[in-house]
Amino acid sequence: MSDLRSQIEITRLIRNKDLREGLGEVSLSFALAQKNPSAPKEFSWQYVFPSMNRSGDSVSKRTKRHHLDVTVVQKAVRQAVLGQACISPFQPTHSTTLLLHNGCDIRTVQELLGHKDEKTTMIYTHVLQRGAGAVKSPLDG
Repeated sequence: MSDLRSQIEITRLIRNKDLREGLGEVSLSFALAQKNPSAPKEFSWQYVFPSMNRSGDSVSKRTKRHHLDVTVVQKAVRQAVLGQACISPFQPTHSTTLLLHNGCDIRTVQELLGHKDEKTTMIYTHVLQRGAGAVKSPLDG
């Protein structure tokens, strides 16, 4: 259950970053969007497994973040069943790298992962091949 809670927090961070950039909407049915115009930006309507990339919505012509393609989850589950996966379907390593790549501060990532020592979290900066200087500090504002 902690993996799911972590994924929800990762989703919240991604959404908040999108909102700061003037985005953060998801596609909803026309009727729902008409009834509740703020719904597309509400956290309760966000996808638990958002796509890494934003893309254009063909109906609204607005840039949005869609859900992770179902085939990605299916592949992760299949690999886990076959004993080939070394990580869970939630892919914490991938999500962590994505957060750091998108400028999330190292302390937030450390807290999400439950690391006691920041040095453990700093390992993920090497995956980015950009070093610790590319990661924002909470003091950077």
